[in-house]
Amino acid sequence: KVFIHRNYSNFDLYKSRHDKPDATLEIKFIDEIANKYLYIQLEKLESVVNAILENAVKFGDNKPVLMFGEIIHESGLVISVRDKGIGLQDTLGETVFENFRQVESGHNRKFDGIGMGLTMSKKIVNFMNGSIWYEQNSDQGTTFHVHIPNCLRRV
Repeated sequence: KVFIHRNYSNFDLYKSRHDKPDATLEIKFIDEIANKYLYIQLEKLESVVNAILENAVKFGDNKPVLMFGEIIHESGLVISVRDKGIGLQDTLGETVFENFRQVESGHNRKFDGIGMGLTMSKKIVNFMNGSIWYEQNSDQGTTFHVHIPNCLRRV
């Protein structure tokens, strides 16, 4: 519950930082997760999710963001963040996780940042023996998925 509360608080900060006052966040975690203990460095997972949430706000043009969590293979956690922003093309592949990679380049960029959020997220997820990937939504935007294996235990 602390994890979810912090994400709402951080989302409000990102809305203010990127001047997106009408952006909304909906969080849906399956009920079974509440009956499990998260056996992981929570701060690391939060930094990964926060980087993805901030990008969703930054590139989302005040559109809704959905974050959902589910369990796979009894002890693995998948957290997904779906936005309806400008989207990433699937053809970009792993380049979105490269150092200093940004959607736009040059002096006339519309978006701020240095292009390290997804790079650091990938490194953290790899450290936790997990995986991170994205897919272009069929309607608009992008969905990022973070899978952390063997991190849930029964309460």
